[in-house]
Parts: sequence; C-alpha cells; structure tokens
Amino acid sequence: VRSTARTATPPTRKCVLECPMSDEQFTEAEALHVHRGLHDATVRYIRFRGESVRVSETATTRLRSVSLLGYNVVVQNANKDTKYGRMQRSGVPVTWWMKGWGAAAF
Repeated sequence: VRSTARTATPPTRKCVLECPMSDEQFTEAEALHVHRGLHDATVRYIRFRGESVRVSETATTRLRSVSLLGYNVVVQNANKDTKYGRMQRSGVPVTWWMKGWGAAAF
C-alpha cells in the first residue's frame, strides 16, 4: 500500500506510507500520529491508546525512537547515504517500524 498524506506543519512537507504493519496492530491514523510526533523535536511523549510513551534519543546520532507493542519505531538517520537518508535530508520525514529483523518504512 502506498499513499501520501499531509502533515499539519509545515504544509509543504509530506510523508510517504510505504507499508503499514502486516499484522494490522496499528491503524493508519495511529501510525501517522506516532510518525508526526517522532519528527517534531518539541515532542517528548507521544500519547498512544491512552498512555504517554516517552520518546528516546540515541546519544551519538540523536535519532528519536519509541517502543510500541513490540515494535521499535525509529526516525531515519539523515546522515546515511541511502535513498531514505536522502529523502530525510530533502525534508521528507522517514520513520522505520521494526519488529524482529524486518522493517516497514513510513
């Protein structure tokens, strides 16, 4: 599934939903809410299903992440020389949903 959605601010930014979680533990609205919260540097906690989940940052690269229902949700490292690193650098926010060894780009 591939779709585009606008973020609230700034209006020129977009996010690309490459693949929602195959086991459908999250709605698209929940995934977008978490995605937007991780990409907003002012957000320290994300409200998820009635609970506040703390946003963590790695010490060296300052990548933001949360853990939800067995998934590690991580912002793409813009310093990586990959398609997704270039997207992040160009202003398209990229978030990875990882469970086990697989990942879904969001």
